[in-house]
Amino acid sequence: MNRPPSVPATRSTRLKYSVPASGALPFTQQVLLYQDGHPIAQARWHATDSSDGIIQILDFVVEPAHQRQGHGSTLLRAVYDQAGLLYTSLGQRPRRAWITVEQKRHVTARAFLSRHGFHHVSTIKNLYVDQDAMIYQRAFD
Repeated sequence: MNRPPSVPATRSTRLKYSVPASGALPFTQQVLLYQDGHPIAQARWHATDSSDGIIQILDFVVEPAHQRQGHGSTLLRAVYDQAGLLYTSLGQRPRRAWITVEQKRHVTARAFLSRHGFHHVSTIKNLYVDQDAMIYQRAFD
């Protein structure tokens, strides 16, 4: 297995989910990524009680020392996989994911989201102190 040079081959990573991705809506799940027994990244996502197939990513954080090593991509794939399992268990399919980021403070997050198929779809002016909130969305269909 090829690993980036900054990630030693002896390090182990694993995902942990707060609840199984099945059951009734509304649904919220936290996904944690551990390396050598320590949490290094986490995401929290939510599906509403409608049948629209839309999930909102509420939180998405990779610890600074572990950024740019593929952990964010691993975490995002886990969220997609879990959303797929949830909607499959309901006889539906996921259609879209969306997330809100801060315009000035989350510049690298915006680039990350764009690399992973998200598009800027709206801006909420002055939602945060001295900056706007930007809404990014990704379609699955």
